[in-house]
Amino acid sequence: MENRLDERISYWENPAYGISRVVAEVIRNEGYNIANCSGFRIENPSYDVIGVLEPRESIERKFWKIKCMEEQRGLFIGRVWMDNDVRKARPDDNFVLEVYGRENVPKMSKLAENLVKKIEGVKIKIVLEDENVRYEEYESDGSWGMI
Repeated sequence: MENRLDERISYWENPAYGISRVVAEVIRNEGYNIANCSGFRIENPSYDVIGVLEPRESIERKFWKIKCMEEQRGLFIGRVWMDNDVRKARPDDNFVLEVYGRENVPKMSKLAENLVKKIEGVKIKIVLEDENVRYEEYESDGSWGMI
C-alpha cells in the first residue's frame, strides 16, 4: 500500500526551515546561544528569525562565608531575520541582521561574513537597531530586556 495524500491535500516545506538550522549552527559555532525574537533562550530555531545571545561569565557572590556562582543574563546583541516581508527578508536571497549596541557591529559583521560563506547566494543587510545592548529574557521575571 502506497502512502499518498488525497488529491485535495498538498505538501510544502518552507524553504526557511532548513536554512534556519544552518543559521543556528553558524551562530552556535561563533560561541553564541540562540534566542527567539524577544531574547528568550531557545534550543530549536524558528524558521523566520533567530536571536543572538552572547553568554557572560558567572559572578561570584558571597553571603557570610558561603560562596556561590550566579549566572548572568546573556547579552541580546542581535537578530537574524530570514523571512519577513516588512524587513524584505527572504530565505532564498536576503537576510536582515539587526544589531543592538554599536559596539556589537564588528562582531555581528563577522557573523554575517560566516553566514554568507555557509549559505550560498544569500546577501545580508546589517542594521543598527539600537545604540544600547539588550539583555536575555527569562520567562519567570517579566524583565522584557530592560535590565
